[in-house]
Amino acid sequence: MTGATGLTGATGLTGLTGLTGATGETGETGSTGMTGATGLTGLTGLTGATGETGATGATGMTGATGLTGATGLTGLTGATGETGETGATGMTGATGLTGLAGETGETGQTGASGLWIEISDTTISNDATVDIDLTGSYSIYMMVVTDLVPQTDDRELFLRMSLVGSSSFIGSGTEYSYRGEGGSAGDGTYNLSDTGTSEIALTRPGTGNRLGSAAGESFNATITIPNSGQNSKDVIIRAEVTLRDSGGQFGGHLLHGCLKAASATANVDAIRLLTSENNITSGRIVLYGIT
Repeated sequence: MTGATGLTGATGLTGLTGLTGATGETGETGSTGMTGATGLTGLTGLTGATGETGATGATGMTGATGLTGATGLTGLTGATGETGETGATGMTGATGLTGLAGETGETGQTGASGLWIEISDTTISNDATVDIDLTGSYSIYMMVVTDLVPQTDDRELFLRMSLVGSSSFIGSGTEYSYRGEGGSAGDGTYNLSDTGTSEIALTRPGTGNRLGSAAGESFNATITIPNSGQNSKDVIIRAEVTLRDSGGQFGGHLLHGCLKAASATANVDAIRLLTSENNITSGRIVLYGIT
């Protein structure tokens, strides 16, 4: 409840006004006759004293502060609602069928151990033949031929093998055979093959299809010899060829050739490259081996 308002204090009494002093008496008028002397001006009455200021009324008493109302009662806490029933657990889905195990793939061939090791690096400079010795005891050899250019335009490039190093190369009868397939920008697909010849042709025959010596024309190949150390068996070479031929057309082919077993009476230990006429002007051959 709100407290009662305090009583207002009584207003103080106003002080009494002072009494006005009495007016002085007028002097008597002189008798007429001789003009007598002018009578004396009566004295001005004294001004009455100012009344004293009344005392200031006493200040009213301040009303007492009302009592603070009592705090209202706190409302009662509502009852807690009942817990709802737990829903039934859904049914577990059936387990899917296990897929059939796939068949085990065939085991791939075991790769050769180690990495390719550079054996030699040959720069061709106007050479009639280029001989590469297969030195070392490697299971596979690889020759990388780049930018080979003939002295005379439109000439074929051949490969021969040796069993006695660079002193002598087989190439006098029907010791070799080869077969390849490829294509060129100008002629489409083509084949090249021979089953009994004195050398393996790395270019296809025919005017305009062979080695070119004009600007921008060159021969490039990767030649792999996987079994040079197996005598009395066919010694195989695999050549991947790309070139811009003597007709100015870009092309390439994959070729497989071999030295026949009848001629491979010892390990092949050297490879020779030569053209059908005149020298090889320029190019580079890097030989690698892998154990």
